[in-house]
Amino acid sequence: MVITRHSDGFDVNFRVAIDAQGRILAAGDAFVGVGQGLFDVAVSRYLSNGSLDPSFGNDGVVFIGLGPNDSDDDAQGIAVQHDGKIVVAGSAAPTAFTFDSDFAAARLLPDGTLDPLFGEGGIAVTPTAPGTADDEIFAAAFQGGAKLVASGECDQPATGRDACVVRYKLGDED
Repeated sequence: MVITRHSDGFDVNFRVAIDAQGRILAAGDAFVGVGQGLFDVAVSRYLSNGSLDPSFGNDGVVFIGLGPNDSDDDAQGIAVQHDGKIVVAGSAAPTAFTFDSDFAAARLLPDGTLDPLFGEGGIAVTPTAPGTADDEIFAAAFQGGAKLVASGECDQPATGRDACVVRYKLGDED
């Protein structure tokens, strides 16, 4: 068993993936502090022996602020591309504990830095419902090598919470 403390507050992992080298990736969120981003996506990479991988991010952990300012970001999906790039998918809300989130995905290079070739600076935020409705990714999978399909919920004024599916193009391949 491995316990990783990301912050002095709330830390949670929702999903895991294994890369081609047998390293374990875990994704969720962490309370990083008021004025610091509030809740950011947290991605940890562990070596096969359970220790944090010092070659990834900051001693094995990467925090990603998907939304602006003090947002409420979380990752509900993680997958590793054949080239070692890591895609995390979840949601970004402009403030904590509100029902105003959007689908969000980020792609990391194998060392944990954001991939500037994906979205805007490595992050893509996709509103799937109008106005301040709640959109959240709960699962993601690759379609071929060049697309990520994410599914979750989107809050529609006429019908309430509906199922949504979004496909992100990941790069040069079709």
